[in-house]
Amino acid sequence: MTDALGPGAHVLYQDFTVPTAPIGIGTLMFELFIGNRAGTFFSPATLDFSTPALNQQARVDILLALRLRFAETDNVFSFQLGVDDADIVTADAVPEPSTWLLTLGALALIGGRVRRRTTH
Repeated sequence: MTDALGPGAHVLYQDFTVPTAPIGIGTLMFELFIGNRAGTFFSPATLDFSTPALNQQARVDILLALRLRFAETDNVFSFQLGVDDADIVTADAVPEPSTWLLTLGALALIGGRVRRRTTH
């Protein structure tokens, strides 16, 4: 967490490691607290707090596929930014419809053969 009483900029990087096994759908999750005592945001395209332009912003940027940047800059009034519990939650891959059809077809064939053997 940052807690600046004067002008400044702070950056926190979070890298993620993906398991080697194939993963399905993933969701990026994190908890974020923003305490902007200026009451408004000014968001020029820079994190430079020494610029004469008003700059009071918090941002989360995806820099690389597995790197996040949590950043805040302020030159207007006091600003706090807190980040916690950053994680990528993955779920098992969902089979394609064609995989389901092949599986059901194979089960039907096996069931038919078993049935033919029990009737003869």
